[in-house]
Amino acid sequence: MSKYADLEIGLHGKGGTSYIVEFRYRPPDSAAESRLGDGLATIKLDGFQKLLFDVDSYGEALTDCLFADDKVRAAYLQARTSADSLESQLRFRLYIHPDASGLHGLRWETLRDPQDSSSLSMSENLLFSRYVCTPNCRPVRLRSANQVLAPASSIKSCMCQGWKIRSSQLAATVVCSL
Repeated sequence: MSKYADLEIGLHGKGGTSYIVEFRYRPPDSAAESRLGDGLATIKLDGFQKLLFDVDSYGEALTDCLFADDKVRAAYLQARTSADSLESQLRFRLYIHPDASGLHGLRWETLRDPQDSSSLSMSENLLFSRYVCTPNCRPVRLRSANQVLAPASSIKSCMCQGWKIRSSQLAATVVCSL
């Protein structure tokens, strides 16, 4: 499979622990995008803290929250079925609206398929990503090929290899260069 169908799931705050879940789907080789409907999800952020070290339970709980509404489950399954019938991979893009920014702290990569409980991010036929909308857009500066960003814990390693170290704007990161 080399063709991609696109599914964007948008999460928008509705108040408290309630979120509007909207679906947009585009079949492969098509410019036409269709809305598969909207639904609701109830996500209590504090409930995930106790599951941090149990990836399977965390993923199951997150899946239960997102796909509890029959409309949400049906829209996802419609997109998945369409992509499968067209023998295409599905690009699953999760968009978290700024009014739902608290959801960024969740481990969305643990999300499971509501039909068979398989890991979405580990599927060969589904490409999972999440993205944010930010007003803080600025050009990306490319670093030279002989520079690398390294965690601060790697300073000794950089120094042992004769790399020059200079501080970075990021607190826990240094720039090492030849």
